[in-house]
Amino acid sequence: MAGRRFSGSTVAVKGLDQLIRDFNKVNADLRRDIQRELQEIARIVSDEAKEIVVQGDLFESGKLANQIRPRVRGSTAIVESRAKRKGYAYPGIYEFGKSGRMKKRRPFLEPALEAKQREVIEGLEDMLGRLTSENGLGRGGIL
Repeated sequence: MAGRRFSGSTVAVKGLDQLIRDFNKVNADLRRDIQRELQEIARIVSDEAKEIVVQGDLFESGKLANQIRPRVRGSTAIVESRAKRKGYAYPGIYEFGKSGRMKKRRPFLEPALEAKQREVIEGLEDMLGRLTSENGLGRGGIL
């Protein structure tokens, strides 16, 4: 959810922005490749969040689950519920419990990341290892 950060909601790769800039100097297509791979890694979490929503029966019509999407902005992979943009306030209400009529939190994004954190880290490690070796940037290469 854009604009809100909460404990446990982020997997950060220190220096990724600079690495992408450096990769781009070597091969301009690498930036797109990295962003495509980051979106696939974020999809692991978005699929889990959808499953949590469906299993928890958070919204019977499926509108919430259908609006959970992975996306990439720069070097940041994001999983968000776009339902709020379509006029539905319930994603924030479920995740953060800030409504007068629903005080109990029923989060789906944070638990999804917690459940898939190891897979996300492994995916990032695999991506960086593969892209560096494929482009001659690892041992014996430019770096």
